[in-house]
Parts: sequence; C-alpha cells; structure tokens
Amino acid sequence: MKHCLIFLVCFFVGVLAQENFKDAFSALTPEQGAKCLTASGVDMKEIESIKDKMENPSENLLCFAKCMAEEAKYINPDGTVNHEELKKISSYNPCMANIERISSCSDIQAFEKCTS
Repeated sequence: MKHCLIFLVCFFVGVLAQENFKDAFSALTPEQGAKCLTASGVDMKEIESIKDKMENPSENLLCFAKCMAEEAKYINPDGTVNHEELKKISSYNPCMANIERISSCSDIQAFEKCTS
C-alpha cells in the first residue's frame, strides 16, 4: 500500500504537474509508474520539485521520464519513437517529428526542447 501511495503522489504531483504533458501519461497504471520509480532510482523530492520545465534534471529523473515514455508506448522497445502514439497527446508539437530515437536517458530531453 505504501508503495502505491508513493507512486500516486509522484505521478500526480510530479509528472502530471507539468502542464505540457498533462494527458501524456494519464493512461498509465500505478504498477507502470512504480516500475519506473524503482528502475530509475529517482528521488521523491526531485519529482515533487518539477514545475513546468525540467531544469538541470538528474540522470535518475531523465531515466524516470524515459521509462514513463516507454511504458506509455511513445518509445518502442528498439528506442525508435512511436510518432503515431505521440500525435494522440494534446502537447504534441511538429518538432517531435524530428526525434527518431531515444537511446539514452539524456535523449529524452529532446521532447522537452520541443515544448519550450
């Protein structure tokens, strides 16, 4: 129960607090979010401090964001970007069409650059 509560706080206060990505992760389950929390090792304080932009994010936070994008099917298992899924979110920007692959956690910053 505690693990689920931590995820819900993270999910709603952190990722969904970013106005640009409000609908992007709304379909994810608590299990998917918990998986990303565990896999990334991100610190709760860092997630809670996210505002509209990720300024100087840690590697753990970038890995958390990449994992969430993978879980939401915006990134395919081979690292290629699933543009058909991305086009379904309200924050989709044509700039995202130029992003072909997300291989490393730091590559996820390309999405943030498109929404700035």
